[in-house]
Amino acid sequence: MTKTTSTNSATTRPEIIPEAVSGVSAQAVTRSAAGGHVAKADGSPAAKRSDDDGMRLAALRDLAPGTTLTFTDVRGFPVQTAGGKPVGSVRRILVDQADASAPRYLDIQLDAAAIGSSEKESPNVLIPIGRAQVRADPNVVILPEINVEKLRTLPRLAEGAVEWQHEMALGMALGIKTTLPDRSALYRDDLFSVRYFQQLQPK
Repeated sequence: MTKTTSTNSATTRPEIIPEAVSGVSAQAVTRSAAGGHVAKADGSPAAKRSDDDGMRLAALRDLAPGTTLTFTDVRGFPVQTAGGKPVGSVRRILVDQADASAPRYLDIQLDAAAIGSSEKESPNVLIPIGRAQVRADPNVVILPEINVEKLRTLPRLAEGAVEWQHEMALGMALGIKTTLPDRSALYRDDLFSVRYFQQLQPK
């Protein structure tokens, strides 16, 4: 297990990721898990919005002095498929707001040309932490179970918005078979296991 300790000189707080973009209602549009097409929330997998579990996401920016992570800080690392094809880079790590030791997603900025997607689409997708693997020398994040074709169909991330409907649509696109009641249930799924992500795997 690799632990990282911040040595920044100034204390900063994690960036809080709001539940919805300003001016957009709870019925904000999201991308369908099935084919990547935009649809209203009631056209995506039927999942009720979950606020009652108290879980929120935060993005790590500058870490407070003395903060110890139980996972590798991969912000800025290039991202590749299992076959070695470069597809983008890690923009942010999203963690449980109440527990920075619980990483939930990597926010990946995709290279549109590399994956053959439209430049008009948002370039960002969330990858659950259990579907990413860290390797060293050189430092790189591998997506061992997600190929280029799958990346093209994943729900794209609107800036600042991580909604429950988006998370559930993403989970179903990556193999969850049924709608789950809340984030607590979602994060217990193997998609969010950190057993591969915690260790630097030699190439």
